[in-house]
Amino acid sequence: MTRLIHLSAVSLALCAQSVAQAAEYFIAGNDEKIFWDASGNTLFLPDNDKDTIDILKIGDDRSRPEIVATLTVENSIFGPPTNAAISPDQKFAYVANSMKWVEADGKWSAVPNNEIHVLSLGKKSKLLKTIKLSEMGQQPSGMDLTADGKYLLVGNRAGKSVLVFEVSGADLEEVASIDVGSPAAGITIEPNGKRALFLKKPEHKVGILYLDFEAGKFSHDPAEDINVGQEPYNVCVSPLGDIALVNNQGPTGGNDGNVDTVSVIDLTGARPYVCDQVVVGDGPEGLAFSPDGKFAVSICINGSQNAKANPVNAWAANEGALAAILKIDGKSVEKVAAYEVGGMAEGAVFTQDGEYLYLGNFLSGDLSVLKRVGDSYELLPERVELSGHPGWMRGVEKW
Repeated sequence: MTRLIHLSAVSLALCAQSVAQAAEYFIAGNDEKIFWDASGNTLFLPDNDKDTIDILKIGDDRSRPEIVATLTVENSIFGPPTNAAISPDQKFAYVANSMKWVEADGKWSAVPNNEIHVLSLGKKSKLLKTIKLSEMGQQPSGMDLTADGKYLLVGNRAGKSVLVFEVSGADLEEVASIDVGSPAAGITIEPNGKRALFLKKPEHKVGILYLDFEAGKFSHDPAEDINVGQEPYNVCVSPLGDIALVNNQGPTGGNDGNVDTVSVIDLTGARPYVCDQVVVGDGPEGLAFSPDGKFAVSICINGSQNAKANPVNAWAANEGALAAILKIDGKSVEKVAAYEVGGMAEGAVFTQDGEYLYLGNFLSGDLSVLKRVGDSYELLPERVELSGHPGWMRGVEKW
């Protein structure tokens, strides 16, 4: 009997170890069509066939995620760095291709696109299909899955809409299109699946979308829009469902030297409202919560994009973006650390245990890695090289 008990304990320990060491994946989209050189000048390289998507595996050494596949798939830096979603079982990824380059009269320009790519994940990752969106699905800019992975919401800037898809593995069926009357972007679904928040950037507001997937009813009332900060660029709901954070980018996109804020939205009352503003830095874009809801990161452009090219803003130029670490206690949000990372950092992904944080540096084409230490995170000295320049990143975000 003692031996049986001992074997059972060993079996349970091995099982727990196996779960703890189960592979995690995240993806990074590398847009190779546009770039900013060391002087801050914009370079247009309109070759739609050079974009890639890196599939990364978080293994035993979580400080160094491994690229297990690189796919040649057109994608776009335009829009918030949440232009993708990963299914809860990590078997599929859905990627919005927001913009494409077209040539007319010898000139190239970026125009709204209407595509979502479906990828399989793992060592045998591949592009499974590309779906054309309906007429209202122009310039998809931000997407999110429900916690069970059964529904996908996509915000559309040029279409001024939110599209609802029913998801079955690699298959997406559009079941609703909601006209929200304004360019919609950066959508995020509450953990209980009853509401979603989305950006109305030109109006400096966040809209509320009420969701009833079983009945197929979805509604938005502009009178309930939440006034946040100037030029909101990203919005994210806590895994605990009690607050949401909004990055307010400011009018120049993070290259004017002036600090900007993160709005804290209280979601627990009869009506969501902004309960606080937290100063983070110049031009926050990338935004993500840790899985326990105790931390978040807001990534500020910090003059690292094109400030040098503008004599008015050259004084505000910095080589690296700024990652502001936010500590959260209920509805209290405090900036506890800030680190200069790679130039024009965009996407952010936490590991599922919250111990590590990866930031995608567009200009340097690599990842900055942070590790949780005590009541904050510390920046590790070594970076992880990517196959291109990451305009967005996404991992599993519904735990």
